[in-house]
Amino acid sequence: MKKVILILLFLTFFVCTLSAQIRVAVSDFNNQTDILFLDGWERSVPDLLRANLSSINEITVLDRSRLDKVLEEQALSLSGLTDSTSIQEIGKLAGAEFILSGNVDRQAGEYVISADLIRVKTGQIQTEIVRSADRDYLDDMIEMLANNLIFRLTGKGAYKNKETFTSNSLWYWSGATILFGTAAFITNTNYKSNLEKYDSATELKDFEKFYDKANDSRNLYSTFAILGGAALIVTIIDLIDGSVENEISSGRSANVLLNNSIKLTRNDEIVFNVQINF
Repeated sequence: MKKVILILLFLTFFVCTLSAQIRVAVSDFNNQTDILFLDGWERSVPDLLRANLSSINEITVLDRSRLDKVLEEQALSLSGLTDSTSIQEIGKLAGAEFILSGNVDRQAGEYVISADLIRVKTGQIQTEIVRSADRDYLDDMIEMLANNLIFRLTGKGAYKNKETFTSNSLWYWSGATILFGTAAFITNTNYKSNLEKYDSATELKDFEKFYDKANDSRNLYSTFAILGGAALIVTIIDLIDGSVENEISSGRSANVLLNNSIKLTRNDEIVFNVQINF
């Protein structure tokens, strides 16, 4: 009897836990540009977001095939789901509370990922956006976007508005300046030493030996001095420009509820209504 009660309690807890989870269906992200490499983002962004959202216990990410099957059966595409009734119907059939889709774009010299979070129950659309001037920071953009979506869905963590990445080039060029400067100092010392030995030599073979060594040391000194000077110039430029390498910023749009309908009146007139609530 006790075992039965324990099993029932466990099943009750398990069912309650599942019901408490937020069910999200992640669909397509569309490339809004003619930039070819953003086609790769179009494919990878949904997968990366699924992985990030799935790591949160409170969120259940539905299998993409389930949403695709429902859309196929209804002969619809997610891009056409602006009608709240359609959104509610598709979400209900897919078993999702939220549908996530969006775009990748290039605006004002920045790469932009926008994610539309559609609440199935109400048709409300909330948009999260991340921007970066550097295309090499896709993973960091996804991490910030996922963080803010998780905050929206669960309230967990803190909303991130900006993340700044400092450049390591200042340290690289400073190190190069020190390295080449040290090499120039050593080769210059060797040059002076061999020159003194050349001046004090008394035999012909010593003249030739120390002359060659002094000449080689002088050539090396000139090379290291030029490289050290160039590295110093770049170090100064980096220092003046600052050490910020890239900045990722986020934003959110106003909450919008879209309702539209088409009605045929008794006078054979077609009436199209659109209601937008902010």
